[in-house]
Amino acid sequence: MTKQNDIPELKRYCRVRKPEPTWAHIIRGEQYDGITKINPPLKCNICIYSDRVNMVGGITTFIYNFCKAMRAYYDIVFLYDHVDPDKLNMIRTVARCIKTKDSLTIACDVLMVQRLDDIVPSNVICKRSVQMIHCLKLQAYKIRQNVTDKVAVSQAAKDSWGEPAKDAVVINNIADSDFKESILLVSATRIDAFDKGEQVKRMLKVANALNRQQIPFVWLVFGNKPIKDPPRNMYNMQPIPNVADIIGKADYLVQLSDESFSYTVLEALTRGTAVIVKEFGALKELGFKEGVNGYLYEDNKEFDVKKLLKVPQFEYRYDNDKVIDKWREFLGELKRAPGFYEGDVKIRVIISKFSDMKLGKDVFK
Repeated sequence: MTKQNDIPELKRYCRVRKPEPTWAHIIRGEQYDGITKINPPLKCNICIYSDRVNMVGGITTFIYNFCKAMRAYYDIVFLYDHVDPDKLNMIRTVARCIKTKDSLTIACDVLMVQRLDDIVPSNVICKRSVQMIHCLKLQAYKIRQNVTDKVAVSQAAKDSWGEPAKDAVVINNIADSDFKESILLVSATRIDAFDKGEQVKRMLKVANALNRQQIPFVWLVFGNKPIKDPPRNMYNMQPIPNVADIIGKADYLVQLSDESFSYTVLEALTRGTAVIVKEFGALKELGFKEGVNGYLYEDNKEFDVKKLLKVPQFEYRYDNDKVIDKWREFLGELKRAPGFYEGDVKIRVIISKFSDMKLGKDVFK
C-alpha cells in the first residue's frame, strides 16, 4: 500500500494499492490507521461463564470443582466479569481465566452459563449452550429457553421449577476429592508486647513461607490485639479465657516469642499437640525434642515449612504432682483461716486507677 509508486516493476511481485480502510488477521511492520486488526477467536472445548463470582457461594465452588475434575479431559476457559480476587487466584490453578471484553471472541464447543440472570456476552460462539440450574425456584428469576441444554444440580431443583425445567438433565455437583487436608496452627500470645521480641515478624515469615509453598493451613491467633494485615490463611481471633482446649485440637501450637517458661508450650505438650517454637530457657526442661514433639524455629536459619506436613505423634508426661509437692515443701504447713472459704469475708480493694483490658484503656475513680 502506498500513495505513490515509482517502482512499476513491483507489480510483477505484489499487488500495489492506494491506502484504504481494510481488515487483516496478521499485521507485520508498523500499523497505520487504515488497517483494523481482526483478532482470531480464542478456541476451547468448554467456556464457563459467570457474570460474578463471590468469595462464598455454591456456584463459586461448582466452578472450581468442575474445572479441577474436568481439566484432564477438556480444554476449559473460565470467562468472568466481576470476581473476588482471591477466588480468581484459586480458580486460576485449574483453568484459564479471562475477563470478558468486546475485543475478545471465544469459540467453544460448549458454553455453560452459571447464573439464571447472567447476560451472556455476544462475543461467545458455541455449538451447544447449557443453562445451569443451581437453585430452587425463585420468583425473581426465569430459566432461559434459548439454550440447547439445561442441567439441574439436583432432582429437587428440577422439580421446583416445574414446566420450564421439564427437559433439564439432573447431574449432581462434583466433590473435590483430591484435596490436601489443612494444617491447623494455633497461637496464644501477647502481640507486640515489649518482652516478646520479634515474634510477630517470625510468625509472618512462617505464614508467608507456607503460602509460597502452597501448603494448605489455617492459623488462629488468639492475642490481646490483632496482627496488622495478616497473610492469607492467618486469622486474628478474639481472646478467650481458656484456649487450652483449642490448642488440644490443633496440629501445632506456634510459640515464637522470647520466653523463660512458656505455659502455652506446656499446655500443648500435655495435650499431645506438637509445637513450633523458638528456643527459650526452659524448653529442654519441658522435654522438647526436635522432630519428636515439634520443630525448632531459629532466627538465623530458613525454616523448612515442608516438614510441617509430617505432624509428630508422641506421648508426653509431665510430673505435675512432683511440682505441687515442691511448692508445698517451699511454702510449708500453713493454717487455713476458718470461714474464709465460706464466703463470709468481704474484701474491698481501693485503688486510684486500673488498666481495663476489655476497654483497652486506664480507668480512674
